[in-house]
Amino acid sequence: MKSLISMALIATLLLTSCTKTYTCACTFVDNTGKTTQETIGQMKTTKSKAQKLCDDGSNSYKSVYTSVSCHLE
Repeated sequence: MKSLISMALIATLLLTSCTKTYTCACTFVDNTGKTTQETIGQMKTTKSKAQKLCDDGSNSYKSVYTSVSCHLE
């Protein structure tokens, strides 16, 4: 019984931490109103880590552009 519970816990942990390749796509608007769409990175990681990296990347561009909007694809 203990081994069955242990196997179930291990399977759950493996499923929740699956890695996948995520792309961070951003839309930048400069002070003249020009809109540019760029892919700022591809990463093979978990979704939560990819979201954090995408958010951190978008924050680094906020000082250069009027508006920055990034999302995972």
